[in-house]
Amino acid sequence: MHSTIQKALYLLCLTQPLAAFTTLYGQDLKIYAVESLPLEVSAGQTLSLSFAAPVKSVDRGSAELLAQVAKGTENVVLLKAARKDIQPTSLIVITADGELHAFQVCYQQQPSSIGLQVMPRPQQPSAAQIPKTIQLNQIQQGLSLATDQPPNLRRKSTAGGFSLAVEGLYIRGPVMYVRLSLENRSVIDYQIETLRFFTSDNKQIKRAASQQNELPLLGGSIPSGQIRASEQKTLVVALAKTTLPKSKSLLIELTEGGGSRHLTVRLKARHLAKLAQLPAASNL
Repeated sequence: MHSTIQKALYLLCLTQPLAAFTTLYGQDLKIYAVESLPLEVSAGQTLSLSFAAPVKSVDRGSAELLAQVAKGTENVVLLKAARKDIQPTSLIVITADGELHAFQVCYQQQPSSIGLQVMPRPQQPSAAQIPKTIQLNQIQQGLSLATDQPPNLRRKSTAGGFSLAVEGLYIRGPVMYVRLSLENRSVIDYQIETLRFFTSDNKQIKRAASQQNELPLLGGSIPSGQIRASEQKTLVVALAKTTLPKSKSLLIELTEGGGSRHLTVRLKARHLAKLAQLPAASNL
């Protein structure tokens, strides 16, 4: 039975990249994905990673990646490639505040930076409970269908040459699917920090987040890392279906890590009225 549970968890990780909530052998399981951040290392230069808390554990995916905590510090990890052109690998760092930091490491003769500060991870939305009437594979089918549907809405926010656009709103059963387009027309890469969905009173949009009701994500294809210069990406996320009175709005907020290009798209009740029905499962 142990191996069966492990296999089931592995399959869930493959099919649900954001967060999954399901029932296995009568027990509720929550699975969260930790975003892997890109790192560039070389054989001729040392990269320093500074964390907000003391480092408790460092795990390298390959012996060709050299790593050690800098002498005289508790929170700085030094990285270097053992030779030129090492194969891409992973790095896992656990800090004293209980945070797990995951990195995807690749070789670069001239790294874009040799000193990086890892900021505390912002609070993310909690995993939503998937209704008992719908299965994980049904949500995955809905995400795939929503990706290929004709666009039925165009709401856009732009800052510094980067844009966040809502291209479509779709629904099937108790799940609503939102299709987004991220486009970087600037020469500066965009580092994704958070993507949030929440409802707010129209007159309170500029107030503190405590006045807002955050909507947990059921699933989706949130991209990690960067949207590079001149790059465009499309993604679809799944939310529990919701309705809005005229006094409220659905806000979609994208923030940039280490930058100021924070974007917000506001959808009102008239926009949610454009929800298009996705085909039933029997038509897949």
